[in-house]
Amino acid sequence: MKGKYVVFFFLIVILGVTVNSFIHCRAEYQKSYNFKITRIRVTPTKTMVFYNDMNEEIQLWNYSIMSNEGVSIGDSISKAPCAKTLDVFRIDSMGKSRLFLRINPQELFPLSWFCD
Repeated sequence: MKGKYVVFFFLIVILGVTVNSFIHCRAEYQKSYNFKITRIRVTPTKTMVFYNDMNEEIQLWNYSIMSNEGVSIGDSISKAPCAKTLDVFRIDSMGKSRLFLRINPQELFPLSWFCD
């Protein structure tokens, strides 16, 4: 009898994590980003959390940018709603914004589930 409760508990936890991931993935796919990085925090797993000019934390759900990828303060992040990739731009020596890094989503859930 005790085993049934343990299995039921783990099923509830797995279902909760899956639903939470689905909600976050959908929201981020449908969201647009266009901001300049003013601050960066590196998590214990070496992923980067960004802050915009209004000091809002931007923690990406579908896209992982690791601390060794060279993204720095002053770079810009851009993504259109339902876009497949997230782009990082950097100002070059001529003062022009150039694509520095293009990040594909981790795709726990496919983009086609949320966007036409």
